Amino acid sequence: MGDVSGNWIDPLATRPASTEELKPVVIEAPELSALVNTEVLVPVEITDTTNKGILAYQFELRYDPSVLEPAANPADLIDTISSGYQVTVNAAERGLLRVVVFGTQPLSGAGRLINLRFNAIGNPGSASDLIWENLGLNEGGFDIRSTNGRVQLTASPSNNASLGGRVMSAEGQPIKNARVTLTDTAGQSRIAITNGLGYYQFTGLRLGETYTVHTSAKRHRFQDITVSVAGDAVNLDIIAQPGG
Repeated sequence: MGDVSGNWIDPLATRPASTEELKPVVIEAPELSALVNTEVLVPVEITDTTNKGILAYQFELRYDPSVLEPAANPADLIDTISSGYQVTVNAAERGLLRVVVFGTQPLSGAGRLINLRFNAIGNPGSASDLIWENLGLNEGGFDIRSTNGRVQLTASPSNNASLGGRVMSAEGQPIKNARVTLTDTAGQSRIAITNGLGYYQFTGLRLGETYTVHTSAKRHRFQDITVSVAGDAVNLDIIAQPGG
């Protein structure tokens, strides 16, 4: 914890001159429910990082150690905008998770920043707030705004799981106004329309349920996807078929 980029120079000397860097950076932890004695995935989201020159970030996350404990692998960068970065975690102090992440190329885009993982060890009905402390980007100079999260433990499967991601072309470009249809095993369907960045989301899903995902968009073809909701937050990016 400290000079997370490792360059040991004035942070303002290397910051790009851009109006983008003047916009607040918002980092959010979710509010979710989890079954007792299961692993809890906590997806951390961030607003657009493009052209801000962010090479590193660090934070401390305070939690209730009677409800949660860090998993064997408390943090990973799989399927996040931090993919390719290095992550270092210190979970030695009960109730406080310290994380440092750094890379060689600036972050770009918005969405999932990092995945945090805990084990749900509390009793049914217990809850833990997830409280941000000492949030930092590079060596400072950013307007950072954070939203705390919360994990509520339950004894039986809940209907509070979510599934979401991005719909993209075969070339990796986001597809606006794509129609995503989610159908459960009973044949009941729900529809979501992607936003300008290609994002969609379904909430209120049941843990353990299996769904079929059908996607349609002009000038693009997609294969149907079958997905089982095994955690509180499932990330599913949908890519169009080449030539479709």
